Amino acid sequence: MQVCNASVNRLAPADRRRPGFSIVEIIVTIGIIVLLMALLLPALASVRSQAQMTTSMNNLRQVGTFMQAYTSENREVILPSQFDYSGEQFRYKGRVKASAGLPDGQLHRGTWADILWTENRIGTFPAMEADFGHNYADAVPDRDLYEEIGGWDGNPFRSAVSNSRNWPDAGPDEEAYPYGEGAFESGLPGFFAANNMFDARPGVDLLNAAGETITAPDTGRWVYTGQLRSPERTMYLVDSFRGSIIEPQPEAFDNSIQADGSRTIEVDFRYAGGVALMLMLDGSVRTEQRWTDLCDLECWDSSDCGCSSPTYNNRGILIRRIFE
Repeated sequence: MQVCNASVNRLAPADRRRPGFSIVEIIVTIGIIVLLMALLLPALASVRSQAQMTTSMNNLRQVGTFMQAYTSENREVILPSQFDYSGEQFRYKGRVKASAGLPDGQLHRGTWADILWTENRIGTFPAMEADFGHNYADAVPDRDLYEEIGGWDGNPFRSAVSNSRNWPDAGPDEEAYPYGEGAFESGLPGFFAANNMFDARPGVDLLNAAGETITAPDTGRWVYTGQLRSPERTMYLVDSFRGSIIEPQPEAFDNSIQADGSRTIEVDFRYAGGVALMLMLDGSVRTEQRWTDLCDLECWDSSDCGCSSPTYNNRGILIRRIFE
């Protein structure tokens, strides 16, 4: 009997329940996990943002390489920001744009991106020919193509980050600008916009930094490298949500809020920390924080800008005053 009782006593502890987690312990564990996620997510977002900006900078450097090749092959002519080869004097100028499937008024007209896309044979989309009338061999991808294929990151003439908003904000039926590259593209790959001081369209006048009219001849305005003051300081491309062109006017660079609460700025500070990228004419890429207005970038001795004012940084970037 004693042996049996001893055996029963030895087995009794095994029947007791094992202790589990208390409510407090569970809450503490969840809190630690949430805290770790809160610490990790911003770091991951920062890494992703930096990777996107690096990709965009590499795209701009690729554009710079294409531009230098164009200049070398065309007697030191700077790549035009816009062109119009529709006139009789340009009948044999080149293949851009595509010869079919384009709306009236767009044939043989386009931008710097169309020229580089065509000359470097970046790609084609044969499956699109039935819908659009051409396969994009001679025209850079536009809004229609992006909406048709859903997404594509093989275009070196766009940013790795989307346009932050539309321009002009007038609804989806707004006419494409310029020449088929619709600027109503919020959420689509961001534009790199060319300084339209390099507009080569015949008969299109420009205003220089002093407000003087630069009349374009009927044969177009071709800018040569020898005319430039400082290629390393001259802006050719900048992040923009407007389209492939940005006008060298104060309104397009004015980052202040107007009396009615609107903004006229066309530059897109789309990267973390409010940064925009610029491609200079020597092929270098600059990162620029938000500025006040055009005078903050390009300050000269005139009544247009109070260059002596401490509010202007005078970053030494040439946008309008690019000639000797």
